[in-house]
This record gives sequence, structure tokens and C-alpha cells, in this order.
Amino acid sequence: MARTGDSVTQVVATTDRGTDVELALSAFMPEYGSTFAAAVMPDGECPCALRVERDGVILDVGPLPPWPCPPVIGG
Repeated sequence: MARTGDSVTQVVATTDRGTDVELALSAFMPEYGSTFAAAVMPDGECPCALRVERDGVILDVGPLPPWPCPPVIGG
């Protein structure tokens, strides 16, 4: 999940295995001043970086904080 500005048109996560996953964007939520993006990662893969774009122009690329992969649930 990512929180972005209202001018963002696409957010893509790159997994630890190199798969690009496009995140679905919510409508702009004025009460939060943001648009939210989320996606389910492929089985056994974890997001390592996010690419934020507006109309095909890359605005930002950054690594994500490390966590166990695959994630440990309930443990």
C-alpha cells in the first residue's frame, strides 16, 4: 500500500524477483489530502521498490524498508 498525491497516475511495485506489479489507485480523498494505492503481490514475492509516475513521467523511485519475505503472518 502507498499514499500519494493527487497528481500521481500510476504506482508500480518491483518485487524481490523483479516482477513489476501495478498498484490500483483510489479516488483522491480530500479528508486525507491523498490518493492511496494497493495491490496483492505474487505468491512468494515481496515488494522491494516503488515507482511513482504521472502520465508516464517518473516522479520518484525508492526502495522500501526491508521485512521478512515471505511475510510471517500470526507469528
